Amino acid sequence: MNLIAIMKRQENIRKITRLAQLLLVTMCVTLIAGCASRGSVTTSGEAINDLGAAFKKGRIRLHCTLSCFGPYGGNRRNLKLAYDNKLWHDLAADVSAYGFENEQAYFYLAKSAEGLGYYEAAKTYYKLALISPLKCKGGLFDVDVCDGLDFPREIEEGLKRIPIVKKEAERLVGIKIQKEVKARAYAEMRAADRIKAFKKNQEAAKKNIEKQRVYDIKVRAETQRKAIAKARLRVKKEVEAKSRAEAEAKAKVRAVVKPRGRVAAKEKARSRVKKETEAKVRAEAESKAKDRAVVEAQERAAVKEKARLRAKKEATARVEAESKTKESLLICKGRLSSFISGMSGSFKLNITLTKKGGKVIRAKVTNTDETFTLVRKNTSTEAGEKPIFSQLLRKPDRIILRTEVTQDNATYDTEIHNTGAFKGRSLIGIKSGQCEASSKIF
Repeated sequence: MNLIAIMKRQENIRKITRLAQLLLVTMCVTLIAGCASRGSVTTSGEAINDLGAAFKKGRIRLHCTLSCFGPYGGNRRNLKLAYDNKLWHDLAADVSAYGFENEQAYFYLAKSAEGLGYYEAAKTYYKLALISPLKCKGGLFDVDVCDGLDFPREIEEGLKRIPIVKKEAERLVGIKIQKEVKARAYAEMRAADRIKAFKKNQEAAKKNIEKQRVYDIKVRAETQRKAIAKARLRVKKEVEAKSRAEAEAKAKVRAVVKPRGRVAAKEKARSRVKKETEAKVRAEAESKAKDRAVVEAQERAAVKEKARLRAKKEATARVEAESKTKESLLICKGRLSSFISGMSGSFKLNITLTKKGGKVIRAKVTNTDETFTLVRKNTSTEAGEKPIFSQLLRKPDRIILRTEVTQDNATYDTEIHNTGAFKGRSLIGIKSGQCEASSKIF
C-alpha cells in the first residue's frame, strides 16, 4: 500500500510539473507573438480603415486569442484606469488596437459606446460579451482576472439599461428640438409684433403694480382699524376698573359706620363657617390620603406582576433562542498567492454558517459544495480512493475548516477569525482575505 501511495504521489508531481511547463511555454509564445497579431476586424473579417465609423455602427470584432493575451494582460491596469475615469474614446481605441477577444474586452467596448451615446452599438457589444467563450473568471484553478468587474451581472444590467437610456436620450433630444423651434419662431417674429408684445407686458406689469398698491392700502387700513378697536377696548376696561374701585371704597366706608353688634355677629358667623370649612377640608384630605394609599398599593402590586411576567417571558425567549438554529452567510474575498507562476489572483468564497445557541455547528462552502461539521467525516466519493476527512473545529476566537488528504498525508486548514479575517493553505498556494457579515460572526 505504501508503494502504491508513493507512485500516485510521484504521478501527481509529474502532472503539476507538466502543467507548469505548459504555462511557461504559453507565456513565452505569447510574449514572442504578441506584437504580430494585434488589431481588430469588421464583421466581414476585413481590416478596419475608419475605426470611429466602425465603432459607432457596432461593426468591430475582436479575433485575436492566445497570441494577444500577453499585451492585453500587461495593459489591463491602464484599461481599468480609462474605464474608471470614463475616458471612452481612449478605452475603445486601446481595446480595438489589442484585438484580444474575451468578455471583458467586449464589455469595455459596450461601456464606451454607451457612454458616447451609440446605444445600438453598445447593445451589440453587450451581446458579444455575453456569448464570448473566453471568460476572465473561472478556469481550471478558478482565477479571477476581471479587475473587480462582476460578470455576467454587469453585462445583463447593461442590456436592460440600454432601452431606458436610449428612450431618455431621445426625449431630451426632442425637448431640445422643441426649444430650438420656439427660439427660431420667436426670432422670426416681426418687429411690430415684438413691440406689441413688449407693450402688452408693460401694461400687465402696471396693472400688477396697481393691484399691489390697492392691496397695501387695504392692509394698512385694516391694521389701523384693529389698532383703534384695541385702544377703545383698553379705555373701556380702565373705566370699568375705576368704577369697581370706587364702589369698593364706598362699601368699606359704609361697613365702618355700621353698628358694632352687627359687625360682631357677622364676624362670629364668618368664624363658624371657617371652622366648618376647615373640618370639611381635613375630612376630604384624609379620605384622599386613604384612597391614594390603596391606589399606590395596587400600583406596586401591578409593577411586581409585570416584572414577574417580563422575567418569565425573557427566560422563555432565551430557552427558545438556544434551542433554535440560525444560518448566516459570509462573503469572503481575498487573494491567492500560488506556488505556480501565473495562477495568483483574487478569488471569492461564499460560506454558510449554521449556529445553535450562538455557537457554530456546521459550515458549508457553496463554491465547492463542501460541508464541515463537528464530527470528523470521510468525504471521498471515488471507489478505492483513500479517505479524505473534513471537520469543523471551534476555538474561542476563530473556527477552523480542516481537510485531511490521507493519500498525500497532508492537512489543509482555513481559519476564519471573529473579526472576519481569514487565511488558509490549499494544494496550489496560500489564500488570505476578509469576510463580510451583517453582524458579529461568532
